[in-house]
Amino acid sequence: MKTVLIALFLCLAAACAPKDAPHAPPSTAVAGAGDEAAVRAGVEALLHEWSAAGSEGRWDDLKALYADDPGFAWIENGAVAYRDHASVIAGVDQVVAMNATLKSDVRDIVVTPISADAAAFRSSVEFAFTSSAFSFDFDGAFTGVAVMREGKWRFLQGHLSKADDDRG
Repeated sequence: MKTVLIALFLCLAAACAPKDAPHAPPSTAVAGAGDEAAVRAGVEALLHEWSAAGSEGRWDDLKALYADDPGFAWIENGAVAYRDHASVIAGVDQVVAMNATLKSDVRDIVVTPISADAAAFRSSVEFAFTSSAFSFDFDGAFTGVAVMREGKWRFLQGHLSKADDDRG
């Protein structure tokens, strides 16, 4: 009898549920479509600035693109490369000390607003790193989380993963 009552309750609850949006996605804190468009445009600009600053050797501009927040992490091919803001800045300083050049291109950017001041992103990225000691090329995915800090978009988390040519 209990099972019949539970089934009846579930049927009644389903019948009373609103029909206009039964599977609506959870609401984000982004107020409206205009705000979502602004978040998308801001984060896309962040990714393009990251690419341009490195390619143009504007190292101080590049350093300014990383959030100095708890939770900062930069992952490369599944391993933590930089655990905090200070370590990623030291990494950029090392590139400068090596007199290295970097040419990069981000494309196919998709931004998912989380709130008015946070978004997830994914893109394709290609870059070539050259120094007197060594060089390498990278083609893969760039994903992460961007946050608005002091009126500017910054990387809170980034992940670079090299493309796997062996996938069929």
